[in-house]
Amino acid sequence: MTMWAEFYEMIASTGEDPCEDGVGTYYDDGTFGCLIAETNTIDNLISDSREGPAIERIDDTKIRFSFDLTEFKEAVTEGSETDPSVMWVLQESFLGHHIHVKIKGEEIIRTNGTLSDGGTTAEIDIPMTVLLETDETLPDVFEAIIRTE
Repeated sequence: MTMWAEFYEMIASTGEDPCEDGVGTYYDDGTFGCLIAETNTIDNLISDSREGPAIERIDDTKIRFSFDLTEFKEAVTEGSETDPSVMWVLQESFLGHHIHVKIKGEEIIRTNGTLSDGGTTAEIDIPMTVLLETDETLPDVFEAIIRTE
């Protein structure tokens, strides 16, 4: 069992849900995944003031979806000054873990992520170890411009 699976089991044993906003799954390899999926109207998402992805209306037929990665990158930069043995433990514990953001719409007009063959989905998959390595190719913001009508 991995350190993360033990951590999530410990949280679950207290009666708290380690994945309260999604569906938690323990995998055969000892890791734990938390899938959070949300479907909502564009107007509701634009008016939602929670932290995380930002959605703004560009005009009547286009919206901009953006997910700011600078906080993750800054946290890693601060952490890089940490003792090398601590960084090794972090790298080992993040191995196999990813941040995966996927947005689907009628048509993706532009994205700095990966565009699906049909042009309706944009996504970015960031291995957590890449964040620890302060990879310069990682964008500060994942963005997609989406046609809505």
